[in-house]
Amino acid sequence: MKILVENSAYTLLNMGDVAMLQVALKRLQARLPSASFDVITRDPLLLSKHIESENIHAIPADGNLHFHLPFNLIGGLRRIFRSRETAINIERLLFLTAPQQAIRRVLRRRKQRQVKTDELETFVTALLQADAVICTGGGYLTDDFGDHAERALLTAAIAAKLGKHVSFLGQGIGPIRNRSLNKLARRSLRLASSIGIRENGASLDILRNYGVRQDRVWVTGDDAIEAAYDSRPDTMGKGLGINLRLSHYAGITPEWRCHFLTSLTKQASMLGVECVSVPISWHEGEADDRVVSSIMPESKIALVHTPAASINVAGKCRLVVTGSYHAGVFALSQGVSVIGVYASNYYADKFQGLMRQFGNGCSGFDLRSTSPKSGALEAAVTAAWERADSNREHLLKIASAQIAVGNAYYDSVANGIINSIGRN
Repeated sequence: MKILVENSAYTLLNMGDVAMLQVALKRLQARLPSASFDVITRDPLLLSKHIESENIHAIPADGNLHFHLPFNLIGGLRRIFRSRETAINIERLLFLTAPQQAIRRVLRRRKQRQVKTDELETFVTALLQADAVICTGGGYLTDDFGDHAERALLTAAIAAKLGKHVSFLGQGIGPIRNRSLNKLARRSLRLASSIGIRENGASLDILRNYGVRQDRVWVTGDDAIEAAYDSRPDTMGKGLGINLRLSHYAGITPEWRCHFLTSLTKQASMLGVECVSVPISWHEGEADDRVVSSIMPESKIALVHTPAASINVAGKCRLVVTGSYHAGVFALSQGVSVIGVYASNYYADKFQGLMRQFGNGCSGFDLRSTSPKSGALEAAVTAAWERADSNREHLLKIASAQIAVGNAYYDSVANGIINSIGRN
């Protein structure tokens, strides 16, 4: 049995993405012990360090990228169409109408152009030989990661048209306003065998709007909850955890950046506790620890280059104030209260989803609706700090319940894969 694994963690530099991938593969291996997993990645060595298993193999991400280059299939014929968008939509339709022929044509055209095709052929072979395609958890089905979303969705749709089982796991879907991506998402997600989403808000609304059969949709919570919950300490931590994500998709202004960090430093000092950095991303340009240390050199910066280390840091806190979704997941799953700060629709959806899933102990703070000088953030931190003890058991109970649903969903996915192989 062979399974191709699409994921949000090609670089393996975001510890939330890696944690979801680790949990997904752990759960699937437990249910499908004879399966071989081909994982798309840019760093095979780092993949082997994060996930040690003889049954997990690296598929070069560049092969996937080359396969999905625009107009790989129709080439110069794109010029007969009135717009680039129309040409792309026609090309996708051809892929889904005659996938085998389309794949052969892409390979033939690349070879005719004397382009090196080794990695492309590796990806195509993995796709054609796969009994199932699994898209592990993440927030990549959105405009902000449009290129990645298009590749994942088209791969999944082609696999479904080839008669393979296709499941999405732990997805946070949207916002999707781009017309072309929206059309592809609608088509691809309706073809999926099953879809696990991590919240019952925006993602569920999108799937309903797409007309996805509701018996194929599970609200499972985030897959990384299990990894954090299993590492929870026996007692409440004492630190004030902080994370601030500066990126094109976060929308944090320089004014809020400075105020956020200096304000929390002062509050930690007043409370007599330590400010603890809870980094999640190590991507160049948005590395969370450098964001914090650039303004707070005195803060405790942990070298957390593994999900386990990030989880450990989050578990040492009483409250985590974060602009990163998975710093929140890692904290809440260990009974640590969270304030999610956001300044974009992308993160608004994420944190509002967490609030729906966890309830008391998880609150949101919209930086767009107030001024740094208003004192509103400081008041929110003070209130959450005071309530943290009373929220701990509730949060742990909610995390445990989501883990149970998640495992039930994986039972369903594994059974679906086995049944699909039997039919084929």
